Amino acid sequence: AQHAAFVPELLERAHEQRLLTSFDCNFLAKLWQRWQSDAATCFRQCAQQARVMFADARSLGLILGSDKASEIPSSAFAELSARALQQFTQLEYIACTERIELSATHHRLGAKLRSREHLHELEPLDIQPIVDRIGTGDAFAAGLLHGLLDVVDIVGHAGHDPADRYPVV
Repeated sequence: AQHAAFVPELLERAHEQRLLTSFDCNFLAKLWQRWQSDAATCFRQCAQQARVMFADARSLGLILGSDKASEIPSSAFAELSARALQQFTQLEYIACTERIELSATHHRLGAKLRSREHLHELEPLDIQPIVDRIGTGDAFAAGLLHGLLDVVDIVGHAGHDPADRYPVV
């Protein structure tokens, strides 16, 4: 339980300092069982503090209280991300990747980004051959955060300057 309380507390402190915060809902059932903690509660606490959240439809279902989150299809992202943005008013963006595994070395990889105004979807691209996919989700998150901080027109907001709102440490 001590492990699970650390991240929400850290996000709260960063939020108080007006820092840009992001949170990746990487649900690993065995980890949460080992910690004897409730992932849904922890994820909700983190969602209350983060500005950017990385969460697929299943993680969003868990955060929003679904008792059958593991059965939620990826196509539910549009609806669930809109609901999460309504419930967690400080969240500005929710993003996720969408991976279709055709074989161990051939995947189709796409992405979704929800802001309050828009849902953007990158149609899955064929990626082959895959040699090692470890870290691809982290690379996606890093690229998206970099784009948001550099005011790349990721979501049609060219000209707004996040640096005016978020000090970068």
